[in-house]
Amino acid sequence: MHRILPKTAARAHVEVESNNRIIPLNNEIKSLLISRLVDSCGRQGKAFELTIEKDDQHSCFDKVKDLASLDEQAFIDRSIEVAQLLADSQDSRISVPGGYFLLVEAWSRNRNTNVYVILKAERQDALNDLGNSVQAVQNIFLSPAQKMYKAGVFQQISDANPLTKNNFTAYLFDSQFNDGTKLAEYFYKDFLGLSIEGNWKVQTKMFYDLFNETTDSLFKNDIENRNNCRDLLRTEIMNQNGNLHAHEAINRIVPLAYRDKYIAKVGSKFPTPFIKDTELIQGKLSHKSVLLTGSIRLLAPTESFNNQDIVIETSPDDPRIKIVKIRIDGNEDNA
Repeated sequence: MHRILPKTAARAHVEVESNNRIIPLNNEIKSLLISRLVDSCGRQGKAFELTIEKDDQHSCFDKVKDLASLDEQAFIDRSIEVAQLLADSQDSRISVPGGYFLLVEAWSRNRNTNVYVILKAERQDALNDLGNSVQAVQNIFLSPAQKMYKAGVFQQISDANPLTKNNFTAYLFDSQFNDGTKLAEYFYKDFLGLSIEGNWKVQTKMFYDLFNETTDSLFKNDIENRNNCRDLLRTEIMNQNGNLHAHEAINRIVPLAYRDKYIAKVGSKFPTPFIKDTELIQGKLSHKSVLLTGSIRLLAPTESFNNQDIVIETSPDDPRIKIVKIRIDGNEDNA
């Protein structure tokens, strides 16, 4: 375990505070760590299989794929190199928090294969005085406040000499992703060298969230276009076309004057078509949010708008006034 020290007024670059010894874990801490990994990457469905893209000599994958063959000192040295890759990935970003870096070499009894786990726990304010210790590990995973962490898992699935990315499966867990925050590119892409290509659930969610984020930013003071773009995006996501072409969707949804900005912010992230899979955004699609003013929002089940249980009209006497009509007979529990 090593610490990642963020940029500060006095620290120009992200730095690694390395630890030159392996931290022994007792059975209690091992069980806790396994339990948290299972909860994060297994039962809760918050982990995703991604593609290993970067596998060159200086990549994270190349540094971890042979960990099982290293002795203790070589393992420590290699872990410092991997931690430095994380620090370098953060260095070009603004306001990425520091935290604890943990490298775990494990063994899957069920599959009889090597498993390498890389974790970054992002909140460290309460841990500053614990250094690199077993107590810090315990606090990271025991404290309810310490839930902001990310994990990358490389699991060996076959043997070869030399080992390549074809002998591994990679998984990503990000505690903030299901809360609406987009996946941290510096972690999964720049550091771990993984790609979301081929994971349609993740791609669909990231496209939907990034599109709406861009809409809210560009039309901050334009309620009509803001609501319209969100409605058209929902229609695009829910239509019968199985594939989503980001560039074509932008052209269908966005007013001409703003298309270039959407293409730069959204379309550039999704250069190739992907298959729509709405599993991760079902909760968002089941409810619809309509801005009435810059500070007043109406939120209700989508079905309430579709079957006209809720109707929003402009007053014929004053275009500045919106009239909201709600049918309460029979469907009031859904309104």
